[in-house]
Amino acid sequence: MAIVLAAGRGERFNSNVPKQLRKINGKEIVRISVERILKLNPRFIILTTLSDYLEKTQKLFEDVDSVKVIEGGKTRAESVSKALELIKETDEIVLIHDSARPFFPIENTKECIKAAEEFGSATLAVPVKDTIAVSNDHEIVSFPDRNKLWAIQTPQCFKAHLIKKAHELLKRENFTPTDDASLVLRYNLSEVRIVVGEHHNIKVTYPADLAFAKVIMEELINE
Repeated sequence: MAIVLAAGRGERFNSNVPKQLRKINGKEIVRISVERILKLNPRFIILTTLSDYLEKTQKLFEDVDSVKVIEGGKTRAESVSKALELIKETDEIVLIHDSARPFFPIENTKECIKAAEEFGSATLAVPVKDTIAVSNDHEIVSFPDRNKLWAIQTPQCFKAHLIKKAHELLKRENFTPTDDASLVLRYNLSEVRIVVGEHHNIKVTYPADLAFAKVIMEELINE
C-alpha cells in the first residue's frame, strides 16, 4: 500500500496553483507520481491533497479505482497521520512518497520495499556531491565528512505497525519532522536502511525545477 502526499501549498514555488498540480509536458506532477507508483502494483494508494483542491484532485483520479483521495493536514506529518488512520493492517509495507518527486526510480524502490520487509524501515538516498559546511550566523564552524553524508529522498518504506507507532508517539510532542524515517529513528523503533537512489529523483521545489523536470521526463525516464 502507498501514501502519496500532495497537500502542501508549495510556498517556495511562488505560484497560484499548487506545484503538484502544475504540468510537465501536459501531465500534472501528482499524476506522474501516482502513475509510477501504480507500476509497483500497490493494493491501494491514499492520496492526500489540499481541502480547496479536493474535488479537483478526485476528478483527476476518478479513472483509477485503487486511488483514494482524502483531505490532508496542515503539516506533512498530519497528512501522513490522517492517511495511516485508514490503514488497519499492521504487517504490510507502507510506502510513503512526496508527490513533488515524480521521477523516482522504480527498481530502486522495489529494493527499498524489500529492505523494509527485512529491517523494518528503509529510504532512498543519494551520496552528497557537494562539500557541506556547518555555519553559525554565516560563519563556517566545521566541514562534516562528505563520505558519511547522504541526501534523503522518497519513497520511504516501513512496516505498517512501526510507522503507525511513530506517528502515535509524535502526537505527544511539539515537533515537526521533515520526513518519516527520522521519526522511526527518533523513537528508536527500528534501524533505517539506505537504498541508493538516483540523482534524477529531484523534488520540484522552485519554478526553475520545472525545466529540469521536463528534461528528465523527455530524456531519462523510459520506464
